Formats: sequence, structure tokens, C-alpha cells
Amino acid sequence: MNDTSSTPDPRELGVPRELVHETARALRNADTSLGAFLKNLATDFPAGTPAHQDDEFISKAHHKRRSPLRWIRSWNDWTTGLSLTNASDHVLTIQRVLEAGAPVSVWPCVSLSRVVTEGCARVCHVRDPKATSEERFARGAAAWLDSCQQHLTAARDFYPDRTLSEAEEAWKKAERKVTDAGIVIGLDRKGKPSRVTLGATTVNLSASLVDILRARPSHPPSWYRIASGASHNMTWLVQQAAAPSADGMTALRADPAAIIASALAVLGAYEDVTHTFGTYFGHEGTAAAVRTVQGRTLAVVDLGKRWERQMEKDIR
Repeated sequence: MNDTSSTPDPRELGVPRELVHETARALRNADTSLGAFLKNLATDFPAGTPAHQDDEFISKAHHKRRSPLRWIRSWNDWTTGLSLTNASDHVLTIQRVLEAGAPVSVWPCVSLSRVVTEGCARVCHVRDPKATSEERFARGAAAWLDSCQQHLTAARDFYPDRTLSEAEEAWKKAERKVTDAGIVIGLDRKGKPSRVTLGATTVNLSASLVDILRARPSHPPSWYRIASGASHNMTWLVQQAAAPSADGMTALRADPAAIIASALAVLGAYEDVTHTFGTYFGHEGTAAAVRTVQGRTLAVVDLGKRWERQMEKDIR
């Protein structure tokens, strides 16, 4: 057996109060700033912006397809609002977990940051300013149909007598609007809808989040993989979090490094949203807002480095 007496487990050292409070403050400020930024996005889009291009894409479409295309965009506007509100709620929950006192629990930090990353990545994928209007509408249609399929699956499993008819109507409506927009719904070998095709663009209904994250510069896919694995593998989580408490009992403590990693994942997601939506709508303050998020990210990185130096000092 290796002698580990000279290298105490960092979880046994506890989580420094400064690290907890500064991380919570960084998340709170980032969430407040993003909310204010999104509220200030203009509704009159400058010519040449992706939002203006999407308007032109609708106006130049066949007159019978314009209304269905607007339905697709409206559905995505609605779900974007829900997704970003959900992300904000999760960030504020992480903040409350951090400020609840010692020991800080590891699972909420890791799991909640994964939800934030996932939701932000999905809405940014649909609004991607680097994509064409055709690609954005195809992604929006795929997201709508995929959501309806998940609704149907849940309805069949839970109280079908009360929920299935509503789910079926939602699917029929989405299917009709997407088809009327000139989008072809492709089927897999089992006859189940699996993809959509608009012009030269084909998009799978079930998007790979890891593939999406590879295209987002502020979203390292490894962050999502680690957080997702931690959230679903309880054995691993217990092994990583178990540490003795002062009274000799076992407690699930968050390693300070896990707190830092969770905060960085959230800030990366918020940077992506800021850049994506600011560019899409042509907001003049986008570059400055992105730099502000990046500044908070660097501050959290520096906070983690200070903790590591302090830990080494405590061990010595």
C-alpha cells in the first residue's frame, strides 16, 4: 500500500470560504449581466445581421411557406426563453448551494452546471450566426419535432389516459407546420422520423451535444462529458466526494477544484450565449459584454490557482 500520509486529500482540508463566496458572486454577477444584455437586444435588426437575413429568408419564400416558417421561428423564440430562464434558475441554485455553508455538496455543483451547459449549447446551435438561414430554420424544425417526440414518449409512459392526446396533437401540429414550410421529414429504418431536409441542408432530429459543443469555442466538450458522467455515475461520485468529517463520520464534500470547474462551465456557456445572440441580433455592445464574461472567467481561474497555492502551503 502506498503511503499517502504526506499528501492529504484536499477534501479533508475543507473548502475555503473565500473561494466559495467569490465563486458564488461571480456566478450571480454573470447571471445578472446576461439577463440585462438579453433584454437590451434590439427588435429592429440592422441590415446584414443574421436576424435580418432570417427575415429576408421568410419574405423571399413562397407565400404559402411564409406563415409556417414564422411558426418555426416563433416556437424557437419561445423555447429559447424557457431554456435561458431554466439555465438562470440552475445558476442561482448553484449559488445557493455554495452559500449554504460547509460542507459544500459536490453533486449539485457538477450536475446543475451540466444542465446550464446543455441548455445554452442547444439554443446557440439554433441561432448560430455562422450558419445560413436555411441551416438555422432546419435546426429549428428538427428541435421542434424532437421536442414533440420526447413529449410523446413521456406521455406514453406517464398517465397516457390524460396526456397522450395532447402530445399527439402537438406532434401533428409541428409535423404539419414543418411540412408546409417545405421541409421534408426523413424516416429511419423503423419508419420513425429521424431527420429533416430543407434545400441542401439535412439535420438529425436527435442532435449530438458533444458534436455541438465541439463547434462552440467557449464550451470544451470535455467539460460536458465529465459533468455528465459525474451526474449519472453515483459510484464514481461517491468515490470522488467521500471524505471524513470532524466527528469521524463520512461526508460528501466538494473538492474546491470541482467548484471551480463547475463555475467555468457556466461562464463558458454564458459567454457563448452572449456572443451568439449579440451577433445574431447585431447588438453594438456584444464585444464588450463578451470581454466582461471572459474577465470573470479569468478571475475564477486565478481563484483556483490561489486555492492550489494555499493548499500546498497547508500541506507543507
